[in-house]
Amino acid sequence: MKLKYNPISFVLEKGDETTKLDLLEFLGLLHLSESKELIMNLLKTQMANGGFPSGLDPKIAGVKETCRTLILLLRCGTPVDRLMIQAAVNFLLKRQRENGGWSENSELSIPKEIVELTNEKSVTWITADVIDLLRKVGLGSHKACLKALNWLRECQMEDGGWFMFEGSGFEGS
Repeated sequence: MKLKYNPISFVLEKGDETTKLDLLEFLGLLHLSESKELIMNLLKTQMANGGFPSGLDPKIAGVKETCRTLILLLRCGTPVDRLMIQAAVNFLLKRQRENGGWSENSELSIPKEIVELTNEKSVTWITADVIDLLRKVGLGSHKACLKALNWLRECQMEDGGWFMFEGSGFEGS
């Protein structure tokens, strides 16, 4: 198969800092000065509330971005006990919905053409990402994580898959 572009060069030239760091980590190149600079730049973007800027509005912390940035930083060797990790986890824990799931930050305006994201009801894939993060930081037995797991079990379909949002055809909402 012949690709139109070299994907590595393309990402390194056109990708955002998170995407570049993700690629360098995947390639085992965290020892490079570029990787260390990307990590430092990413850490500097953390907001006062512990979250990381949303791709939709960089003035507002995004649940998706905070969770995925933390998972990346942990993969890059950031210690779990760093205060910035704890602050970001606290940001996420405060945004758990009553039913146990997570959605995007309610302060964000989400354009209707972004169909995979909402801040009005729990989102299964965001919830799964947060559960993954909580387990990585040693909070797999935390009540928030257990509540989220129970919610995901409730919304699992008979074929084993999940709807994207709560209330999309299952009783548990």
